[in-house]
Amino acid sequence: GKTIITLGRVATADQMRALASGEAVSFFYGKTAVSVTHDKADSLYAAEVPADRVVQSGEIWHLIGDPSPAYQNLTIEQVVTRRLLPVKMDATTIRDGCYYVLELVDPT
Repeated sequence: GKTIITLGRVATADQMRALASGEAVSFFYGKTAVSVTHDKADSLYAAEVPADRVVQSGEIWHLIGDPSPAYQNLTIEQVVTRRLLPVKMDATTIRDGCYYVLELVDPT
């Protein structure tokens, strides 16, 4: 069988628009850059997070209070426990000044 690895990442409005249009976006997992794409034929889901709950460390946007921003364990915990509920998004629902939590699933 396959193992499914779930990651949670905070994305900017610009990154969300890029994903919605089919462009690749890079996120970090530790020191490794991970390139993410989204098939425009599928729906894009994310949870909107107000700017006052997000901070930037280096190149990484993450939830305030996350003890390990490079891995975003707090972000994935919020998604897995459904404290942040992803909803269907498209270019018209992405708002400037907000951030979005994506649940990334990687079958390995």
